[in-house]
Amino acid sequence: IVEALGLRTVTLVGHAMGGANALCYAAEHPDIVSALVVIEAAPEVLRTGTGTRFETIYRDGDGFHIWDVRVGPIRFEGEVIGLIAITSNVTEQRREQADRDRFFSLSLDMLVVASPNGYFRRTNPAFGETLGYASQELSETAFADFVHPDDRARTVEVFEGVQRGARVTDFENRYRRKDGEYRVFSWRATGDPVTGDVYAVARDITAQRATEAQLRQAQKM
Repeated sequence: IVEALGLRTVTLVGHAMGGANALCYAAEHPDIVSALVVIEAAPEVLRTGTGTRFETIYRDGDGFHIWDVRVGPIRFEGEVIGLIAITSNVTEQRREQADRDRFFSLSLDMLVVASPNGYFRRTNPAFGETLGYASQELSETAFADFVHPDDRARTVEVFEGVQRGARVTDFENRYRRKDGEYRVFSWRATGDPVTGDVYAVARDITAQRATEAQLRQAQKM
């Protein structure tokens, strides 16, 4: 942590947490987490005997560094006599997570994450815009309720298959828009064997299927 903050050990040793953070500001390494959280962390743990955890962001010449900080009590004969602090540099993990979040939000494809209980855990803006629902509306209702009644049983069967390890490509079903219109989606999906979550990508092929139907009708004439 000394290297990350760009300070010398002698500068930090002997100062309270608040003092250390004040020095960070003076050294142009501003803590973006509320200063009150950092300053009060140690006395609060000493007072309550309950550990705490937070993330703090420091800046140096190479950019930002994100640290996960865990502060816990040291006990002796039932009394809290000190603190232990464990810090981990989680910059790369948070950067990778931010990258995934940006791609998830910017994708023109419809992306969803469904939990094992059959509800959307997360949907990207493209999915909500296509169906006309807000993200919260989509997550509050079992996803099968948005599916056309004639496609519902097949959809649940495929979903359960993905949870058992099957990979799905080009599965089609119809989803109901908020205005009552149905759209035809083509899905690709895979499951997480640990969490049971299902990750899926959908394309709206309504126009394609309508064109094909018109061609079939024309050929019969």
